[in-house]
Amino acid sequence: MQLTDPCWRFKHTGQKVLTGAERKEIKESQRNTYRPRVQPAWLKHARQVLRFDGYFQEKIEENAYENSRFRHCQLMYYLEDGTMQVTEPRIENSGIPQGAFIKRHVIPHAGGFGNIVPSDFQLGTDIEIYGKIFHLCKCDQFTKWFYSEAGMDLGEEEEPPTDLWATSEDLKKKVLAGEFGLPRNVMEGKRYNELQLGGPRGNGALEQFLKNDRKVLRFYSYWDDHTRYGQRQYQVIQYYLADDSVSISDQYQRNSGRDPFPTMFKRRKMEKNFKVNAVPGMLQKDPIYVMPEDLICGQYLEVLGRAFFLYECDDFTRYFYQQMFGIEQQSFPKPVADEPIYHSKLTPPPHNGPGSEEDSILNCMHLQPQVPKKDLVKLTTLDGKILRFECRCDNHQIEDEDRKFIIGYFCANDTVACWELRSRNSGFAEGKFAERGKKKNPATGKYWEPKDFFVGASVSISCMPMVVTRADEYTLKYMEENYEQFPMCDVQYILSKIAAIKGDEELQGAGSCDPDTFRAVVEQKTGVSLVDQEIITLLRSFGEPNDEPLIGMEALMAAIH
Repeated sequence: MQLTDPCWRFKHTGQKVLTGAERKEIKESQRNTYRPRVQPAWLKHARQVLRFDGYFQEKIEENAYENSRFRHCQLMYYLEDGTMQVTEPRIENSGIPQGAFIKRHVIPHAGGFGNIVPSDFQLGTDIEIYGKIFHLCKCDQFTKWFYSEAGMDLGEEEEPPTDLWATSEDLKKKVLAGEFGLPRNVMEGKRYNELQLGGPRGNGALEQFLKNDRKVLRFYSYWDDHTRYGQRQYQVIQYYLADDSVSISDQYQRNSGRDPFPTMFKRRKMEKNFKVNAVPGMLQKDPIYVMPEDLICGQYLEVLGRAFFLYECDDFTRYFYQQMFGIEQQSFPKPVADEPIYHSKLTPPPHNGPGSEEDSILNCMHLQPQVPKKDLVKLTTLDGKILRFECRCDNHQIEDEDRKFIIGYFCANDTVACWELRSRNSGFAEGKFAERGKKKNPATGKYWEPKDFFVGASVSISCMPMVVTRADEYTLKYMEENYEQFPMCDVQYILSKIAAIKGDEELQGAGSCDPDTFRAVVEQKTGVSLVDQEIITLLRSFGEPNDEPLIGMEALMAAIH
């Protein structure tokens, strides 16, 4: 029976009968490839290093000023093979052999069990290596990312401490450099005494040149020329660390139309307070030169009467500021777009007096000026119609309180004239105050219009501020007939403003009301403040035939829709 069943061996052993596709898949999976399916550590973590900044404390004996020093080191753990290296940055003139403190190799754990692994590192804790206790303070960005991906606790960063020796050395350097504002005579006296005692003559410029020769800070900038035909111009600002000199070169575009002289500022020291002393022998203050601290991307450098905006710098400049000042230079990778150029429109010169302003404008617009055209229809229909208003001074001067004026508005040609009324013992002569002509409103810069004159309005004629107090009967009738030009005389418009008082029991029961009381009640009920011309219009429309000016409330309430 077993021979008749071809699968009796698989049934007996419990193996699965594989099909041809399954056999092919297994064969392909077992084939050797360029990279293994499970990468080893030497391939997966190649050139990946965990870097920590730490320090260890070293004992100082037989020293009256200090008893210990902090020696700062860098601990690097190589993930590819589990090796570790400790280096100490070199400090000039420290007297201590520095460099490779512990060479790269697999370092055993201080407890005697296994080797040091990444889980043994944690910021703010100590790690023992061959009897030295290293305190971990900081780490780089890759190390932070590695620990966050692995789910391990890295700890909190902390600032490394400074010992008395480092503090005193830093103080000595600052004193020698004069950073504490020592007077010039003190520094010069110190150098003179050193020379008298046989000391060497210092040469700071040569030392600076030997240290910083061919080291140049390069910035890219632009400044906006706001003159009539100016535009944005780009420059390259180079600061030479060898002698603190500066050069500025223009970067012209093709077919810019400018002369090929790109040097804007020849290489030399650049003064912030640049000035020219034309008097020989005159003493002047020491110049203040542009230093690297003044060149920051994203800020303006104001020299040579221009404001240069620094928007980019090269890699060396960015590295220099990071190492020396701890400043991250900003950059604008996107191209800086030019601001749109707006050419200012030429305005005509101001009117100088002779003739009218229209004549002066035509002289500027045409070589052969013509007579300004006049509105003949307006001249013929409105001829002889003059609006007269009585005014008083509003300049808050005691001697002008009693002065009164008459303003005449000629509707035919929109001209204005002003006369002063006689006042006894005022000291001012009566007669013409302002010649008839077109006059401008100093508040708006436009010519006076008929709607600008009404009782209660503030006007200014010949620089004299006035307040309109009265208008004659002809003027009031003309304004009421042409209410579309004078909204203060439109009864329906005024009633629509105070429509909220309709049905008010206090006003309706009063029968009549004087103007001042009516104005106060309306402002209290509706918040609308009526001017004198509007009160006069309501008096003329709803006033009662009495000697005293009273507004009939019954007729006014009936007129409100």
